[in-house]
Amino acid sequence: MNPKPDETTGLFDEQFRRDPHAYWSNLRAQSPVAWSERLDAWLVMSHSAALTALHDKRLTMDVYSAFRPSPIPVRSSFEMEPEENAQFRRAVAPHLRTIARDTRQVEAVALALARQIDDSRQWDLAADFAEPLAHRLVRHWLGLTPDSHLQLLHLLDKADQVEDPSYRAAAGEIATELLLTEIVTARNSGSQTLLARLARAWPEWGGKDADLAAFVSPMTFSLVKGIGTRLLVHSVAALCLQPALQRVVQDGGFNLAERVAEEASRWEPVQQAIPRRASNHMELEGRHVARGERLLIVLSAVCRDPAQHPEPHRFDPFRTEPSLAFGHGSHGCLGGGLATAATAVALVVLLRTVRGPLRPAQLPSDVPQVGLGLAYTSLWLQARTSA
Repeated sequence: MNPKPDETTGLFDEQFRRDPHAYWSNLRAQSPVAWSERLDAWLVMSHSAALTALHDKRLTMDVYSAFRPSPIPVRSSFEMEPEENAQFRRAVAPHLRTIARDTRQVEAVALALARQIDDSRQWDLAADFAEPLAHRLVRHWLGLTPDSHLQLLHLLDKADQVEDPSYRAAAGEIATELLLTEIVTARNSGSQTLLARLARAWPEWGGKDADLAAFVSPMTFSLVKGIGTRLLVHSVAALCLQPALQRVVQDGGFNLAERVAEEASRWEPVQQAIPRRASNHMELEGRHVARGERLLIVLSAVCRDPAQHPEPHRFDPFRTEPSLAFGHGSHGCLGGGLATAATAVALVVLLRTVRGPLRPAQLPSDVPQVGLGLAYTSLWLQARTSA
């Protein structure tokens, strides 16, 4: 068989790093699905093709074993059979909604951190606010002691980063055992943390504690990778580009702030791609996908498809059309609602506590490019001006 020609010339080059969205717009205009020799995968870039791919049963998720959201050696929910996954989602979803509706803890932690910000000098939103907020919330939701939290962070970091595969494997095993111990403790504690709620509900559908460990471990691992702060940092970055929106959100409260967080998830998706593998030969947008070939649904491109999102590069929290930032259907991100709710509360607290408006001390072009789109790993803000 003749090799397919690479259709993604320039991917990850200097021009791409300066403006990945321009790259995806140009490539999508040529074809909504393109072959990348470098990534050894079909790249899906349009909303309609992505929606088709997410619901096509011929595109399986067995590829997730190489893309697990955490380095512990346990299958993720994405690798479950459809019936088992449906039971899993029914068990988890109500408890996530309950935690997301109770905003008191998020507000209390955010307020304490916002009051500590020294805005008489330049300050980093990620280091001074978003990161400590994410760490404290995850620790609260899982009911971890500070020592257990730090130990788990250390083990997950080693399981992901250490070169020695045997060391990585050992760190992953120890992290799993620590989580399993915390699950048993939470189940017997009588507390109302998210982990305790899930631990008590787990046996009702026949779930194994290992599956629960695989579900909650990405909450901690996202802190190791710096992903758990991105939605909040992206939201503030967008508001810095439109200062007039800051006052609107400040006055509009939680409901408007939640729309800002949802729009930020579309504007710069936290998860930049969703992998799939073809279990049989198939056609997608006129392209022949052979059995066994991989697909990457590039959310950084899909979420700026003008066919779904008019003026896709404009940040607009008043949009009404849905995006695929958190996936869709039976394997959509269960934690999306919790993430947007926590971000919304933190936004309101920040804008009402720190004397604004918030003004960037760096341009978006100064932000390092990560992966298939932009990721704001830090956001330096200017010192407040004297009254």
